[in-house]
Amino acid sequence: MALRQYWGEKKWEQWCRALQSKKPFLVDGNSAVVNLVGRGEAWVGLTDSDDIAAGQREGLPVAGLDLGDVPQMLIPNTVALVIGRRHSAEATSLANFLREGATMRRLVDAHASTALIRPKPSVDVSWSTIPTCCAISKRRQKR
Repeated sequence: MALRQYWGEKKWEQWCRALQSKKPFLVDGNSAVVNLVGRGEAWVGLTDSDDIAAGQREGLPVAGLDLGDVPQMLIPNTVALVIGRRHSAEATSLANFLREGATMRRLVDAHASTALIRPKPSVDVSWSTIPTCCAISKRRQKR
């Protein structure tokens, strides 16, 4: 929805139709996208930076790409507090702990976050030359 808002309805629909014409397939998670691309079973995949970093640590030949006229969307790990929640003080304490610099560093060191990692220089992509196959992650809902 961020792209739709950024581009507007017309360009968004054009992008969706162009993507659909390449016959994308859905997989059940971001790591599956990275594995498909890393093994050469897909030319491109939509995923997030921590899964790309995990694939690189495993020796997969994957890299994040600049999508051209798409703004870079950095979406760090998120914590939210529910209004009217029980255990309000404990929830606030946890949220504050998670935002501390030392905690963020430990999360990055454990490969659970890339919040402190800055993107590397981008690679130019000619989207019209990508073959008719690609992978898109459909994240499983966590319960």
